[in-house]
Amino acid sequence: MDKGGFIVENVGVPPDIEVEQWPADVIKGIDPQLQKAISVALDELKKNPPAEEKRPALPVRVRK
Repeated sequence: MDKGGFIVENVGVPPDIEVEQWPADVIKGIDPQLQKAISVALDELKKNPPAEEKRPALPVRVRK
């Protein structure tokens, strides 16, 4: 933002987690941003595992 409070053009959103991306790694096919995202997601799953769903009872289908 400038002094008047207006947003300056060509300024992106800052990342939540900064990851250095070296050209040599990218050329080799390594994606450090993707690797970091996967590690953060797996850490969050370890901290907050999803609740196990109970299977509902099977319906009773009887003709009278």
